[in-house]
Amino acid sequence: MTFSDTVTFHINNDELVASHVAAAHTDGDVIVYWKRANVIHMGDTFFASGYPFIDLGTGGTINGIIAAADQALAIANDNTKIIPGHGELATTAQLREYRHALTTIRDRIRTQIAANKTLPEVIGAKPTADFDEKYGKSFIKPEQFVEFVYKSLHSATGHRH
Repeated sequence: MTFSDTVTFHINNDELVASHVAAAHTDGDVIVYWKRANVIHMGDTFFASGYPFIDLGTGGTINGIIAAADQALAIANDNTKIIPGHGELATTAQLREYRHALTTIRDRIRTQIAANKTLPEVIGAKPTADFDEKYGKSFIKPEQFVEFVYKSLHSATGHRH
């Protein structure tokens, strides 16, 4: 089944809502919410175990990853169980922390881009340093994540990287 926005299923006395998330991990991500069970599956838009992989070659963007977190947080409550694409079952509070880290890092890198800093200069500024203990030990290393964000933001503004 394909859909462009949202599709709802009724399965096992629950309502399952699948919503497209534009330009997040890729350009084809979906968040699935089981209403009665109060469970959200975010797939690779949420890496509870570290920095996310943003697949720039298939349309992924940092702004899309943050928008996916916003979309999930808009339907979540304090009791919602959140299934990430990578890592252990998470809470709404953990998703909020993740979103905060990504937004902070994105804004730092955006400021560096506005100051015409090159990718090596931005990597050298270590815009992820205060989040690396929590998110920088997985398979996406801080320098890789900075590169994803930098290139994602450059693409969004029409700059060349």
